[in-house]
Amino acid sequence: MRRIDIHTITFTAYTVTPTGAAEKGGLYLLSFREELRIDDGNRPTVTSPVDYAPGSSLKGRMRSLLEVELGRLDTAPGGEVGRACRCAQDDCPVCRVFGVNSVDTRLGPSRIIVRDGRVKESLQNNGSAKEGEFDMGIVLQVYEGDARFSYTRIRGRNRTSYQGDEALQAVVADGLQMVTEPGRSTKNRQHTGRIHFYDFKMDGAEWTIWSDSS
Repeated sequence: MRRIDIHTITFTAYTVTPTGAAEKGGLYLLSFREELRIDDGNRPTVTSPVDYAPGSSLKGRMRSLLEVELGRLDTAPGGEVGRACRCAQDDCPVCRVFGVNSVDTRLGPSRIIVRDGRVKESLQNNGSAKEGEFDMGIVLQVYEGDARFSYTRIRGRNRTSYQGDEALQAVVADGLQMVTEPGRSTKNRQHTGRIHFYDFKMDGAEWTIWSDSS
């Protein structure tokens, strides 16, 4: 499948993680010390001048929440309950955007790359990243076959239907919107923390699909 376009979505994430040993939320924040690790208490925050929010954490949470919301948890025949969707159907938003763990698929590779978020330079020496701003980015790869893909927003105000390139963007926007909502459960846990995204841009300009949901 021939790639025809690449979009870059940039944004800042402001994480707010509640206190209390039983409460976990926000994005997992890691840091480079002598080795890469989560802090000693296995809490989702660390104290370091080089904290960062792993893109894989955000991408995984987006996918899990979309699977739950859309009822896409492993729809393959004989599938194991709770596993990631691998139906590889043309009209599956999850498989088309996030890829399929299967060799027998026509959908091609994952279309989304979520970059690690680095703490903004002005905040790097202020101690804990428990509440902080991170410069983050997403690369969205659009392939020729995606022109036939359609998607109706599940979080947008007007449930607008999108097609092709914009349909892929709408899936990403819905996933990001759900990440900001406390108490939403993924397959494995409930998140109680808050994440606020702002200053979204698509290829340097305002990302209108995200603004539709805000």
